[in-house]
Amino acid sequence: MTANESLFDKMLKEFCESADEFQSVALISTDGLPISSYSETDTDMDSVTATVASFHNLTETGIKEFKNQPSREMIITSSGGIIIMVNLQDFDVVFYVYALSTPKLGYLMYQIREFINTLIPLL
Repeated sequence: MTANESLFDKMLKEFCESADEFQSVALISTDGLPISSYSETDTDMDSVTATVASFHNLTETGIKEFKNQPSREMIITSSGGIIIMVNLQDFDVVFYVYALSTPKLGYLMYQIREFINTLIPLL
């Protein structure tokens, strides 16, 4: 494990524990390779990694067909929770968050963007 991987693990854990709604977080390459993750639940992160890569590729293909622009973020909601994927385009990395359903989605997005700003210099 490199120093940055250890640092990412620690940062993701602290981020996930910063709000009750956050359940799982991960940094995943756009190729589907896990970089770092943390989960407060019994989550199969290999499955999450593959799913995020599939969603990323699907949305990139669809969006390029219509607008010729890369995606920035995707939000999937259900009655049980929210999946948020933010594409860090310059680094070929997707930041994944699974959170419990909440009416505070705007605030969660603010927290995610602030956290991403602390990650970018380390990538």
